[in-house]
Amino acid sequence: MGVGLIFPAATTLGQALGRTAPGAASALLGGLQFLFGASASPLVGLFGETSSAPMALIMLIAVALAALALITLARPWLRHGETPADN
Repeated sequence: MGVGLIFPAATTLGQALGRTAPGAASALLGGLQFLFGASASPLVGLFGETSSAPMALIMLIAVALAALALITLARPWLRHGETPADN
């Protein structure tokens, strides 16, 4: 569930921030997603293979980093990119 929420949100935010060069932003996001997936797999194996706790810990860290990125990069309280609702 965490990956299903984090990757689409990160892609959307990245494309919004890099809208002046969408091809470069898309390539950068794809490369980073691959890099994160490739780095997370060995980390889970390092912490043991008999329990699901290492995977849960890695996912919790990833969610915390995503929340930190949202707060520092997207700054949702500034409402960039949102249009007011038509009344």
